[in-house]
Amino acid sequence: MKIFTFPKIMAFLTIILCSTVTLQAQDLLTLGEPSQGTLPIDGDKTYNINVLEGKTYKATVEYTATGETCGFIYLDMDDWDDGLSYDDCGSGSVTITVYSFVITETGTMRIVLTGSESKALDYELIVEEHVGPINYTELDYPALPAEGSSGTLQSNILDSYGDVFSGKGYSIDVEEGKTYKITVRYTASEPVETIVAFSLFAEDNMDDAIGGSHDYMDGTEFTIVGTYEAAEDGIIRILLGDLENNLLGYTIIVKEIGEPISLAELLDKTEKSIEYKSELSFSTGGELTDLVIGNDDVEPYFRETDGKYFAVSYKIELQEDDHIKIRSSRPNGDSYLYIYKATADGYSLVLENDDCRHVDEYYDSDACDDDSWADSYLELTAEENGIYYIVVTDYWEFSAGDYRLKVWNTEEEPDFVTPTIPQAPVIAQNIRLLNGSGSFQIQGITKPETVRMFSMNGKVLMNRTVHPNESVSVAHLPKGVYLVNVNGKTFRLAR
Repeated sequence: MKIFTFPKIMAFLTIILCSTVTLQAQDLLTLGEPSQGTLPIDGDKTYNINVLEGKTYKATVEYTATGETCGFIYLDMDDWDDGLSYDDCGSGSVTITVYSFVITETGTMRIVLTGSESKALDYELIVEEHVGPINYTELDYPALPAEGSSGTLQSNILDSYGDVFSGKGYSIDVEEGKTYKITVRYTASEPVETIVAFSLFAEDNMDDAIGGSHDYMDGTEFTIVGTYEAAEDGIIRILLGDLENNLLGYTIIVKEIGEPISLAELLDKTEKSIEYKSELSFSTGGELTDLVIGNDDVEPYFRETDGKYFAVSYKIELQEDDHIKIRSSRPNGDSYLYIYKATADGYSLVLENDDCRHVDEYYDSDACDDDSWADSYLELTAEENGIYYIVVTDYWEFSAGDYRLKVWNTEEEPDFVTPTIPQAPVIAQNIRLLNGSGSFQIQGITKPETVRMFSMNGKVLMNRTVHPNESVSVAHLPKGVYLVNVNGKTFRLAR
């Protein structure tokens, strides 16, 4: 199997991370010569540089200040539908490099540097001609913030096979024996078909991946979830990527997982319940939350001894002869389904199933087809009164992510619901134009937010509160490009 390796960014609707936009006088840069200066608090600086069609360039800016330092850079040209925007943070200083952007028409490129809301920043900017894509080993791998991070993948990165992809790199500190869950959500402004992934590397060995996950994305968003169990203390590099070199948005969050528990402990703490009734039609979904130790030596059996499997449990009270059908699915995994019964001594295994079409005496040709390899299916007729437990897990160790479950006794099988997996916090994710560009919506906000709109010369055009799903009219404004700021996150809006 090919290990997909990747890393850094561009933008489908060009996110400019800044607070207020007051464009200063534009200075002309010379290729290969650095320019230094200081950005005042909440200020920015604009440069121009002459560029040639067909040439590839690299822009690097280093920001320095005392303590936590965050800086931003934005590049565009008149013939670009969208610009390029990048941001990063560091302690004391931070360097942001925009690699391998290709110029399609000779002209003047604008570069906007944006500073901090709380402190002045010294900076040094240089633009150089850049030959060829950058290798993934040469990318920056900044420390991932505890709350996660969002941005846009950078195009034209070379993987270990010499193929070009778009990507972004981060690093995390890990401790021996601890398990970490990595969740990456990819988004696109319009549907795409591609392979998205993340790969894990030891800091001192970027040649061989030590973990990761990849999957097929078909649409405008897709979430990959994976885990890593640290064999030793150290720094792990995380490489995000899209094999088709699309400029996807991403959100990544890494969380430490607690110590694994036994199956009995999982069942003991089960809170989710299903109420049995004469016409039962129950459907739910969510994220496999608990890491459970396998045991196939003694009752109650669960997967393979000493293996570690993500799982979730539900309980249902049944009377003798009550009959239920159960199906579980893992869109990005291989579902495995168990039923247990509470006993005086603990719990006993009643039924289990991996692939739907392999349910033995419970095989139902109408319920299991040739495409159901990732589903699990069981039918249960209770032999006695009691509390029964339904456990959804995965065939593979450490396979995290979402699941779907339905339980029914009616003639018609209910539909699966689409689960929602928590993501890294994002104030706003996108701006969507509506009604022939006469209005827009802020996507991703969950409560009223203050929205400010600026012209490209810094004039304030709007300062108001916008509610989730509210349409904001811009029909009165002339055609052009505007900046829309939502609590410190700014979007470029063209109408």
